Amino acid sequence: MTSRKRFWAILLCVCLMFTLAACTPKPAEPQGNTDPSQGTQGNEQPTTGPQTGGKLTVAVSNLFADYGYAPRISNNAALMQAWAAYESLLTTDANGNDVPLLATKWESNPSEPSITFYLREGVKFSDGEPFNAAAVQRNMEEYASINRSELANIESYEIINDYTIKLHQKAWSSADLHTIGFYVLFTSPKALQNVDSIKDRSAGTGPFMIKSFESGVRIVYEKNPNYWQEGKPYLDELEFVLIADASAMSSAFRAKDIEAAFATTFVAGDTISSGCAAQIRSGEVVSEKNSNGLVAVGRGLIFDSSNSNSPFSDARVRRAVAWGLDEELLNNAIFQGQQMWTDQFALPGQASYNDSMKKVGYDVEKAKALLAEAGYPNGFNTVITGAPSDQTMITAVANSLKEIGINAEVTVVDTATFNSVLVSGVFDGIYVFPYTMGDMAFYMNKVFSATPTSFKAAIPNTPVLIDQVKKLFAAGSDADKVKVEKEMEEMLFGEDGYFFWDPMTVMSPTFFKISALHDDQALQTSQWKAVWADAWLEQ
Repeated sequence: MTSRKRFWAILLCVCLMFTLAACTPKPAEPQGNTDPSQGTQGNEQPTTGPQTGGKLTVAVSNLFADYGYAPRISNNAALMQAWAAYESLLTTDANGNDVPLLATKWESNPSEPSITFYLREGVKFSDGEPFNAAAVQRNMEEYASINRSELANIESYEIINDYTIKLHQKAWSSADLHTIGFYVLFTSPKALQNVDSIKDRSAGTGPFMIKSFESGVRIVYEKNPNYWQEGKPYLDELEFVLIADASAMSSAFRAKDIEAAFATTFVAGDTISSGCAAQIRSGEVVSEKNSNGLVAVGRGLIFDSSNSNSPFSDARVRRAVAWGLDEELLNNAIFQGQQMWTDQFALPGQASYNDSMKKVGYDVEKAKALLAEAGYPNGFNTVITGAPSDQTMITAVANSLKEIGINAEVTVVDTATFNSVLVSGVFDGIYVFPYTMGDMAFYMNKVFSATPTSFKAAIPNTPVLIDQVKKLFAAGSDADKVKVEKEMEEMLFGEDGYFFWDPMTVMSPTFFKISALHDDQALQTSQWKAVWADAWLEQ
């Protein structure tokens, strides 16, 4: 039997072991437009324009402890919920471009270096306080006081007038505009005088404000009477309810207890699709998937490269793994073609995706040759570890690696343990590596800087990559930045790349909703930023 036939035989066995969907009829594909980039989704376009009123209840798998004090909100899922009450200077469109929100325009000056924001006039916080340049400075100083990385490069602030503020940088950074403009959420300076006053309340400029919060249960928002967009929001109330189990989410849909749900993993999405098959076929429930990669989370394999006693300290061994896995075929088989795939940090079609570099493919003999060259002609034993939702993937990977002589014991750890390792980077062998797709400079700085904050014990200090990250930050134009990003793609994932991690799949969330919900744009813009101000329900 050829290596490729053995590969598919192994993969078929793995998928059969873990597939439960065979017991449930495959739901019919929803009719109509489900491309989130095309505006209103659902079976049919509504016959009327936006209608006011109603309460929208959204099921989520995570609720966090603090939504009132915005500087402590950094997790993407928490941000998706917090943006109901808080806003940033800029947002993104369907193509990931920065567009105005609380700032109407901005100017970057790499030679000074500085960024100047021109603010929207007539905006008030939900407590009635004015939004202006002084409020922007106060909020940024608050973020800096708790060591938020977004403000680490700001030297000083210059208030030019009530609605213009200049941020003077310590050094020019191409990433500062987006990371500051997008991730800093603005709170009334009056509320910041006593942060305990917003422990379970809010004081932002967003379309809603917190009405009530039950830790670990639900958070309810009501209309902000001071909202600056006239006539919005359309909804009276917006509620996020914690339902950690996907089966329970589908039951809630059938019972009409919820109108929408976020499924953040393939398993959860498949469970809800199966449980709500009848509702999806009838058009009562619509299933949407992100199509532009802007809300995606990559998932790959990272190695204990810093351990000098590990085979993976040798780049040739890490490359052997990449040559020995047909990641695209694995991805399509395990996830039934419902997840995106890439062999780089960027997705195919995005500006920083490097089409011209010499890429690693699937070649078992090439992988074996690299192992022999590194001193492992007979392979070696190791361990591969992931979270419970990764078991199908890592089992398929482990069985595939046997083809090149690497015997990987599959280990699954609980979610709390898995998350703790994401920061420490202390593990043996191979570990599943989740990473956010987005600005390359901002993310790579977390992994490859002199003081990394993710997997810091797993990746060795690599001066050439640290310098490349510095070049990303120093890029004076978008064209320069893309050029440096493509160089870094090849340094990491090209034929002679470092391969400190190997991309496996790109997991975009699925948004389930009743067909009467319109214009939420839940999977259109980056970082899960639903546009709650525009969402409305047919009454």
